[in-house]
Amino acid sequence: MRDALPEYRPEQIFQEFLARCVVDVSAKMGILGDVQKLSVAGDGTPFYSGASHYGTKVCDCKKHGVYDCKCPRRYSDPDARWGWDSYREQWFYGDTLFNITASDSPYDLPIYLRKAQASRHDSILAVFAMSEVRKLYPDLCIRNFIADGAMDNYPTYELMYHWNIIPFIPLDAKTKQTLTKLPPGIICLDDQGRPICKGGIPYEDCGYSYPKGIKYRCYFDCHDIENLVNVPIHLMEGLSI
Repeated sequence: MRDALPEYRPEQIFQEFLARCVVDVSAKMGILGDVQKLSVAGDGTPFYSGASHYGTKVCDCKKHGVYDCKCPRRYSDPDARWGWDSYREQWFYGDTLFNITASDSPYDLPIYLRKAQASRHDSILAVFAMSEVRKLYPDLCIRNFIADGAMDNYPTYELMYHWNIIPFIPLDAKTKQTLTKLPPGIICLDDQGRPICKGGIPYEDCGYSYPKGIKYRCYFDCHDIENLVNVPIHLMEGLSI
């Protein structure tokens, strides 16, 4: 995996302790649910830091009348970052605590805990978390993955299907759009949300245009094709003239 996080981390010791001494015992007691078709839920929560993002001055510049010096400062929480608290709709300074819980358990027992930078999005943390959960618990058969709209993206769906896990993720409110009338020349949308022209060929994704959204162009225009002889076979199969 490109740009993957290092395999060894100090927190991995805690995760191994939680897995072997707590979760494995809970599975044997039967309080996690059916371990052969386990349902898990993943979500991140803001972990506010008590430290100041300004840091503390350790120099004596203030005694000499210099109040805006650039001298190094002491930070009591150097790993803290700024992040967005979507529940309270405000920025916060600290970390993100991402956890995976056994949703079939009557006690909602956590099976995985991880602290990450507050600036890291939950959709990124979910991928790393589920990958590590599968490594920590090779004997658990995860069947369902439950998450919120932050994980509503195609790469997450494709990864879950690759792992034979059924994702239960609501559509992100920002991506919902009610189409009462399709634009001229568009007959429908395919399973990837691409417009389909009257010839049955999907439009090409041509990047993002802020604030309108994704731009689509005709396949022939995008690839500078004027003669149908140059059209790929897989597109010709669905072409109706």
